[in-house]
Amino acid sequence: MSIELLRFNFQSIFIRVLLIGDSIWFIASDIAKALGYKDPKQAIRQHCKRAKSLKDIEALNQHLQQNQILKDLDPKIKLFPELDLYKLITKSTLSSTETFENWVFENIILAIRNRYKEALTPAAQDIITYNGIQFLRHQEEYEVRKGKIDTLSFYTQRDTGVSGMSLRSVANGCGVALKALQKLLEEKSLDFFLEVTTKQGDFADNNLIIKGKEVTTKPNDFYLIKTSDIYVILDIYCERILRYYAYESRYK
Repeated sequence: MSIELLRFNFQSIFIRVLLIGDSIWFIASDIAKALGYKDPKQAIRQHCKRAKSLKDIEALNQHLQQNQILKDLDPKIKLFPELDLYKLITKSTLSSTETFENWVFENIILAIRNRYKEALTPAAQDIITYNGIQFLRHQEEYEVRKGKIDTLSFYTQRDTGVSGMSLRSVANGCGVALKALQKLLEEKSLDFFLEVTTKQGDFADNNLIIKGKEVTTKPNDFYLIKTSDIYVILDIYCERILRYYAYESRYK
C-alpha cells in the first residue's frame, strides 16, 4: 500500500494531505486553521464525525513504525476524509470560506487527480470523445431511492484531470427527478443559495436563501461537457447542488 504526504500552502498556512492508497486524508487542524476557527479542536470534535487519530486508522497500523512519513507525525494527530472536509467548510461563517473552498478544489483535489490520470489504463469503451476532447468515463450503480437502482456517471478530461458528473447522475445523487433538477437550474442563478447569519448574529447553517432571477445565465465553466446528447456539470458546482438538496432534505 502506497503512503505519501503532500504539503500545500494557503495564505501562509500549511495544508498537509496524506494519501493512503486511493484514499485522501486531511490533517484536521490544518483545515480548521485555514477556515479561521477560533477553537480548531472543538470544531473538529463537533463537525468531523469521521475524524480519527493517525494511530487509529486501521490501514496504517502495520506501517506506523516502518514508514518514515508516519514516524514524523504525532500518532495522536487527527485526520479526516474528504467528506468531513466539506462539512467543516459548510459550517464556517467567514467570508473567505468560498475562496478556500475553490482553492482546495483547484490546488489539492485537481492536483491529486492529475497525479493519477497518467497511470490510468482505461478500457476502450470508457474513453469517450465530446467536442473533439477525450474523457475518461466511470460508472457505478447507486440506490437513488429505496428499491430503485440507477447509475452515477463521472467524466474526467484526460489532458487536464478536470472532472464532473452528468446531469442525470447529479439528480440521482440528490434523490430527485431529473426534470426537477433541470427546472431548478433553469430558474436560478449559480448562487441559488447562500449560507447566512440570523438577525441575532447566529450562524444558520441550514437556512437557505433562494435568489430570484437576478442572474439568468450560468458561468462559462458550469458545464464540463455540453452537447445535444449529454450535460456534465463541473465538480465544484455538483458539490454546491448536492449541498443544497442535503439542506433542503432537513425540512422534509
